[in-house]
Amino acid sequence: MKKNILTAIILFFVTSIIYIATAHPSVYIGDSGEIATATYFLGIAHSTGFPVYMLLAKLSSYALPFFEFAFRLNIFSALCAAATTGVLFLILRKIKIDFWASVAASLALSFGYAFWTHAGTIQVYSLTALFFALSTFTLLHWLETGKDKYFYCLAIICGLGAGTHITFLLILPFIFLFTLLKDKSLITIKRFLLFLLLFVAVAAATYSYLPIRARMSPEFNWGNPGTAENFINYITQSDWSEKIGTRNSSSWVAMLKETGRLFVNEFTWLGFIFIFIGAVVASRKQKQFFYGGILVVALNILLMGNYGNNQDIFILWRYFLPSYIVMAIFLGMAFNWLSFFVPQKAKIVFLVLPIIIFIFHFNDLNNRNNTIVQKTVQDIFAVLPQGSVFIADGDTVTGAALYEQKVLGKRNDLLILNDSWYTGAWYQEQEKKEMEEKNIKFADNFSFLIKENSDRKFYALTNSNSFLKINYDFYPEGIIYLIKSKSDQVAPGDLKEKNFSIWEQYDLWILKDKKFKKDNFTNEIVSLYTGALNNLGAYLTNNGYVPDGIKYFDKSLEIRENKLALYNLAGIYNALGDKAKALEYKNRFDALK
Repeated sequence: MKKNILTAIILFFVTSIIYIATAHPSVYIGDSGEIATATYFLGIAHSTGFPVYMLLAKLSSYALPFFEFAFRLNIFSALCAAATTGVLFLILRKIKIDFWASVAASLALSFGYAFWTHAGTIQVYSLTALFFALSTFTLLHWLETGKDKYFYCLAIICGLGAGTHITFLLILPFIFLFTLLKDKSLITIKRFLLFLLLFVAVAAATYSYLPIRARMSPEFNWGNPGTAENFINYITQSDWSEKIGTRNSSSWVAMLKETGRLFVNEFTWLGFIFIFIGAVVASRKQKQFFYGGILVVALNILLMGNYGNNQDIFILWRYFLPSYIVMAIFLGMAFNWLSFFVPQKAKIVFLVLPIIIFIFHFNDLNNRNNTIVQKTVQDIFAVLPQGSVFIADGDTVTGAALYEQKVLGKRNDLLILNDSWYTGAWYQEQEKKEMEEKNIKFADNFSFLIKENSDRKFYALTNSNSFLKINYDFYPEGIIYLIKSKSDQVAPGDLKEKNFSIWEQYDLWILKDKKFKKDNFTNEIVSLYTGALNNLGAYLTNNGYVPDGIKYFDKSLEIRENKLALYNLAGIYNALGDKAKALEYKNRFDALK
């Protein structure tokens, strides 16, 4: 037993060091900036709020006061993931899996793509995985000892785990089916009613954080769940109701294909073969793990399939950590079966698989120097004049900009708004207070907001707001757009000179990293730059500055080959009579998928 605990501790420290050494230096893509900002103020993040994460992450941040706040939260994710590795090892040893097979399976999970990704950035999923693993271990310990105090301890752990992420709840059907298959006499009405009461009580206490804290009007208060109506709308995710149960048959096919790709990518093809072998072994010798594990994976897929549509498929990789824990257990069972054919001294050979997985993912997941999100916000802030209003879009830029301003204290003169959030009453209420502090007249839509504050300059992250385009024009300035009334034109020559100065200051080297092509969120950042260059090139070309327009199209292609720049250059050179150049760009356009 001491050897197992010592090994679990060693695994924790080894993986912690790797995760922290490769973690992002600050906030990163998706909603990490929003979560970091909400955590800093002990506010309310997007639903379902993740109250246990908020409290534990904030508490952990006090232990490392000398690091930037976001990096402290990255370390918290790393420690949660590393602890999951150690607990998984103890789970495998508890079910009599060979020592080296247990080490190898635990490390294989640790170096999987999604698991390692979450271990190095601000997200709730590593904490969810830890609670899932702790629940599984406690379940096994209860069944092993027969002492009900561990069963009720399991209920408390599950109640806390429910406050991390909705995918944690997959543990509940696993617990029921596992217990039923292990010993159905253990399932008594009294025992499971007490379990349910404890679970609900702890979960309710956990989620009481949301209305209590919301009534205190924290700096970030998504959905303002301080009233009964707002709380119900918040907890049921009414803001995303149009995404629930709307996937059509073709989207289901695409989603299942992507899920299969993700499962293979997590452990590599070699690992996935061993997982299949382990599942077969489990079906014969560990039926409760086989059926319980298959149920978790099936419900995990079903849960994700009923949320979103084709546009959301690229974010699926976030949500399968419960399934990956199950797969790692199957992997341990496969190695355990093979261990009967391998001499004791040669069993260390099982470590070859986690080493392969580590090598396979290391380059993509070594993000210690990845500052692309911070660089993007800095480039935006450098363009925005004093006291201006910036209309952001998407989770990544909005969250990162808010974090830089509200947590790090940069550019407090700016008013940063989010395009899609602005339709929410809670958000308008929150921003109305900030506008009052900054002497900006409030309006409930952007068109009137701009009109009522003609003394302010307004900028947008994209030029795609069709409602604003009715009365306003968008002029590229760096990677953002100046919004001007159609009656208040900008001289093309002035815009050309201003952009020349801006783009000379931009350092574009990090955008050219080929590993970003695999990351859809980072592709959004890269597309901001290539899209802005293309729009500037088109603007200059249309206003008679053809050589300058060509220069910016070429600069867009230097960052990444993209169809819009190639299409425009083919057309420009064709109009100029340079048929060879036009054909070259057309061929590159046709070759690009």
